[in-house]
Amino acid sequence: MNSIVDSLQMVIDSLQTIITTGAASGVHYTLSLGYLTPELFLVMLGFATFGAAMSLLWDGHKRNPDSPNTPKKFSLKFLILDNWRTILGTIFAIIVTIRFGTSLIPDQFKGSELATPDGIEKWLFGAFAIGFFCNQLLQWLKQKLSIFKVDRSTIT
Repeated sequence: MNSIVDSLQMVIDSLQTIITTGAASGVHYTLSLGYLTPELFLVMLGFATFGAAMSLLWDGHKRNPDSPNTPKKFSLKFLILDNWRTILGTIFAIIVTIRFGTSLIPDQFKGSELATPDGIEKWLFGAFAIGFFCNQLLQWLKQKLSIFKVDRSTIT
């Protein structure tokens, strides 16, 4: 339990450093993360993962329990096995979108936007939206174009 608390405290301290020093506002650049610090990238990845999970659960809620291809009661195992390709695609899409967000919307990352708590809050909500809508897009592709479909008869 202490390791979780220590990890959360480290993330909070890192975010406070970003806010007070403006370390992510154009001074810091790496090839792997662009203008994002590793801490901010991981926090954004966490919010995006939460958004994708919300999308996945929402989509799973719309299933037909009377269908012979789905279980009568909700099954997390079935949800994951039925959507493993979509989940994997969503993870890749999230990572690429967050990483290249610095190029897609450069003024937000290079300016003073990340030097304020409000600016960071906007990007954390943006990361949640990225995860949610990346998963929604891939779920739509799965449904309309049969991309990412899994043979349900093999799922037990």
